[in-house]
Amino acid sequence: MYDYMAAGKPVIATDLPGLIKEFGSNNGIHYVSRPEETPTKALEIHRENSINIEGVKSRIFAERYGWRNS
Repeated sequence: MYDYMAAGKPVIATDLPGLIKEFGSNNGIHYVSRPEETPTKALEIHRENSINIEGVKSRIFAERYGWRNS
């Protein structure tokens, strides 16, 4: 997930408790309850024209965990 986020991509992930704990919300990750919901969520992000905005959020989040910050 960090690789996609560092590339400035919005991420769609299953809402597993560990992922939510690790990544939280409002950072370019969109959670779905079941994998079958992924295409619908992708279309929603596209329709809202927020791919770039969500990608920037992802990148900013991932930069905090980059090699330079280790």
